[in-house]
Amino acid sequence: MSLNEKIVLSYHDCVLRQLDVDLLLGPNWINDTLIGFYFEYLGKKLESSNNSEILYASPELTQLLKLTPSSQLSSFLDPLDASEKKFIFFPLNNCEKRDSAGGSHWSLLVFSKVENTFFHFDSFGSSNESIARHFARNLDRYLLGKEVGQFLEINCPQQDNCVDCGLFVMCISELLTEHVLNKSQIHGYNLDTVKRMVLGKRENLLELIKTLTPA
Repeated sequence: MSLNEKIVLSYHDCVLRQLDVDLLLGPNWINDTLIGFYFEYLGKKLESSNNSEILYASPELTQLLKLTPSSQLSSFLDPLDASEKKFIFFPLNNCEKRDSAGGSHWSLLVFSKVENTFFHFDSFGSSNESIARHFARNLDRYLLGKEVGQFLEINCPQQDNCVDCGLFVMCISELLTEHVLNKSQIHGYNLDTVKRMVLGKRENLLELIKTLTPA
């Protein structure tokens, strides 16, 4: 095993290797493993407070769902009790391969059952809008039955480079989580602090990983 493949942290269902952690040391594109780790972390924080209203879908699951016929989604979502969740966070990318979460751009699709709405947050214009709309329509049958959920393309803070999209997904997810826990809805969100959060997110993630790593 090379040094790059050395396991740095095994956190529940997520394994971080040195090559993943190294992405946080410079202005690098954030991969699916780092986003999956952070979503796992957010989910475990909610579990510790006995909150079961929110589901964070991993990048791998989101990619699988995106390219799976709506009639077959239940086999992947039923074990997660997805139909019972009030809010579901999907880290969405523009990769068209069913078995890969790679791609070149991340955005965030959030389903709000209480508002019957899919909210799409894209930090690079509307790069993933068509993908998000198609994905939302694919989820309708499972999440809403015969209804069709409203789709809203959100005018959210924008990245200043080509590598921070994954950090925007993480930071927006964190702020929206705090908001829905207080307000039980997505509407009324405030993302004014997102860009400031993104500036410090790499360092914060490195510190989090260090904290969670066994001595």
